Amino acid sequence: MTTTTEPVAERAFGNKYKADDFAQYYANKHETSLMRRISNSLERRMVRKSLLRIKRHHDFHSALDCPSGTGRFLPVLAGFGVSVIAMDTSAQMLREGFRHHDMFDNRPIASAGSAFELPLADDAVDVVLCSRLVHHIPESEKRVCILRELNRVARVGVVVSFFDSASLRAWRRDKKAKRKGRVSGRHAMSRSAFLEEANEAGLRPIGMNSLLRFHTEVTAAAFLT
Repeated sequence: MTTTTEPVAERAFGNKYKADDFAQYYANKHETSLMRRISNSLERRMVRKSLLRIKRHHDFHSALDCPSGTGRFLPVLAGFGVSVIAMDTSAQMLREGFRHHDMFDNRPIASAGSAFELPLADDAVDVVLCSRLVHHIPESEKRVCILRELNRVARVGVVVSFFDSASLRAWRRDKKAKRKGRVSGRHAMSRSAFLEEANEAGLRPIGMNSLLRFHTEVTAAAFLT
């Protein structure tokens, strides 16, 4: 078992996800308070609406969830009746996601892999869901690399979440980081800047959905490939 004495919520992004205790913490943290349960429900609804945008253009039957983490969005994908590959760099996180697998007629395939270099063939799945990743990546060229990979393996469409800088929470986080003389570990950007990167990766935008626009920064963008 992989553990550390450092508090789970304070660990560096590159280290924390591969520890068993952090995976357990992350799997449960969205249910620890009423506000977090509401936020989790709203975020799942946001992802569902984005997938429905794609479905209006093309039907789909298979999906890649990367990074799948502890499977927070697997219940959304189960609602579409699709076959799923749940992919993450952390085996510990994927194991926590097994709790959602019984929702599917055909249990998801859990697979190790990185969004920077997906171990899948071109057009391997119909749609790709990439949630809660790119806001951790401050470099534009690395985000574009991820978006290109998502575009490569998706036959029909892609849903990607990012942090919208035109929001109260993003402004407060940036202000707090500057006050403390450090750089925030969560990178927010404008919608137009994100769409420019998506265009560079060859994705065609069809719409965006926000968790709570202008207040909470979490936003999902839907694209056709």
